[in-house]
Amino acid sequence: CAESIDAIEKMSEKIGYKDIKRKPTLFYATYKKDGPFLEKEYQLHKEAGFEVKLWETEKIKTLFGFEQPLAMYSEHSAQIDAYKFCHMALQYVKKKGHKIYDRTAIETIKHYKNKVSLKTEDGYTITADWLIYATGYEVVNYLEKNIVDLNSTWAIVSEQFEDVKNFWHKNALIWETATPYLYMRTTADNRIMLGGRDEQTNNPGRRQNALKDKSAKLAKDFAKLFPQYAFKPEFSWAGTFGSTKDGLPYIGPYKPKPKGLFALGFGGNGITFSIIAGEILRDIILEKENKNAEIFSFDR
Repeated sequence: CAESIDAIEKMSEKIGYKDIKRKPTLFYATYKKDGPFLEKEYQLHKEAGFEVKLWETEKIKTLFGFEQPLAMYSEHSAQIDAYKFCHMALQYVKKKGHKIYDRTAIETIKHYKNKVSLKTEDGYTITADWLIYATGYEVVNYLEKNIVDLNSTWAIVSEQFEDVKNFWHKNALIWETATPYLYMRTTADNRIMLGGRDEQTNNPGRRQNALKDKSAKLAKDFAKLFPQYAFKPEFSWAGTFGSTKDGLPYIGPYKPKPKGLFALGFGGNGITFSIIAGEILRDIILEKENKNAEIFSFDR
């Protein structure tokens, strides 16, 4: 994942996307009992070669303004507008001569030993050497294997702050150890974005009906940490996210669908996992070895 952030930065330069921003991260212990867990995380990060720091209450209070028992601070993170980045990537490959058919519904898919055949809603047939499934959560409809639990999450964005540029230390990305956890960041146009209050439900009606209540509660969560800022929500939304047993996505071939490859960014880190997926699937198609393929395989 750390390497994929570097890869996204290089891709941004290539396609002309200028809004990626390197940011540090503060991962704080919500409760005192979470201290041993965070200390273990710190040791694991150190052993893996990451430059991380373990901060206690006084340091957190000085730099962020709120009191928590312990926090891990790291520099190797970034923030990005994934939607804008994706569209700029599509425009880049279009200029290179590749075709994009973004409003073509596929009605049937048949997998064969050496090819895949697809039929569109208009009756056309597409034959391909490989088919990559990268359709998000709808892909569970194509799998017999139960690999993911679909849950709901909520997020809000504040109005713009006119007179504040630095809300806290280096406007770091912030999240906590609690489950479900609260996460937040600032934006390029001087807003604060935060989300959380997750629930184990994938009922669209229930998710949408809870939006007003969840938005109010998220605003209160922010106020507890930063009472000095008058957080006024301007945008809010609800969405689906997938959780796997080990927190990792599923990437690669799936035996019941020969010549089919899957890029499933389940696990909460879809932006970085998507880069990893692209590299793994590219190497499979080119018949090259990839050191990460086994980690994310369906057979793990």
